[in-house]
Amino acid sequence: MPRILSHLAVSAIYHPPSADDKSMTAHILNSLDTISRDHPLAGVVLIGDFNRLRDSALLSYPLKQVVKSPTRNAAILDKIYTNLQEWYERPVVLPSIGCSDHRAVAMSATFNNKWERGEDVMVVSRSQDSNGKAMLAHAIQNVNWTQMYQLQTCDEMVSYFYNTVVNLIKLPLLTVRRHCRYVEYLSESLTGCSLQP
Repeated sequence: MPRILSHLAVSAIYHPPSADDKSMTAHILNSLDTISRDHPLAGVVLIGDFNRLRDSALLSYPLKQVVKSPTRNAAILDKIYTNLQEWYERPVVLPSIGCSDHRAVAMSATFNNKWERGEDVMVVSRSQDSNGKAMLAHAIQNVNWTQMYQLQTCDEMVSYFYNTVVNLIKLPLLTVRRHCRYVEYLSESLTGCSLQP
């Protein structure tokens, strides 16, 4: 699974020819909204027999319908809607399975540079020793913060707090190896490494 995705939502859908388009579309969009609200970085793949469902709402979600060859006679009824089209090859329409009058559709993952393991980088960080952290917490509890509260501006208070805590930190600095991974929503300053795909 691509590293930039937090989850992958896959749905199998059958929309009978006589079913109400509005109800089915509303159900799909409500489901997608729930997934997007709970998991904003989720990849979505909707697969199934959509028959002649009007799909303008799905395409504007935005999802892309990636099946381009007929799956039953001259019609494209079996479709795949996804927001992951760059991660997959164009679907291949195969012969029918068993007695079905629909052809099968196969979609396989493609290699993408964003999937590559990034370079490991050396980063300086504080020790995570639990004893040292407990000692720091105890030292912070024993600081008399009265002088900070008497300062006039918020900037002065923040500087006082910062300098006080930094002077209390006795945890040693360590150089550790970290894996750089492509996460498009994090800046380079947060991760300590280049995030270019």
